[in-house]
Amino acid sequence: MLKLTAKKESVYGKDNESEKNFEYTSGMICGSKSFEQVYGKWEMRVRFPFRKGFWPAFWLAPKQIPSLPEIDIFEYFGIEKNKIWSNHHWGLDYPNWGGEYKGKGDPFYFQEGKETIGEFSDKWMVWSFEWFPNKIVWKLDNKIVFETTKGIPTAPLYILANVAIKDFPENNKKIDDSNIPYGNGNRLHPCVSDGSE
Repeated sequence: MLKLTAKKESVYGKDNESEKNFEYTSGMICGSKSFEQVYGKWEMRVRFPFRKGFWPAFWLAPKQIPSLPEIDIFEYFGIEKNKIWSNHHWGLDYPNWGGEYKGKGDPFYFQEGKETIGEFSDKWMVWSFEWFPNKIVWKLDNKIVFETTKGIPTAPLYILANVAIKDFPENNKKIDDSNIPYGNGNRLHPCVSDGSE
């Protein structure tokens, strides 16, 4: 069992917007240096609490920049406690990519996704993603929640799992940072090892 812990602590760093001081840190699994593959199955048994501003996710990405395609096996945005999203982003590498998809259209950027509705907070779930040459399939507890035959990746992708923290406008930029450091509910158990700790 692996626990990803979120902490309220000040750290100076860089994101795709600028260098700045961040108020939070959290754990992450990143397989970019240890494991990537084309086709197959990725699966994770996971449990996390609903907390405004917390953004746990399990996803796949390529090593190239810009980082498309991106497969979001699940994203729990910490906005609405009964919605989890599965998303697929794909498109061409565009020459003057500024770190944002807004305003980009065909053939540069495509997106498909589906929300899954239910009671998810502090509940164990098994999320899986199956990638075939002719389709890609998302499952929750072995039941298909989304599938598509569009934009099937053909290059290797690596695994990521993280608990981001974001002041979403939909939450009036509020983050529920009570009782953190918080690692008790952010438990991730990758069923396919990416070789990292």
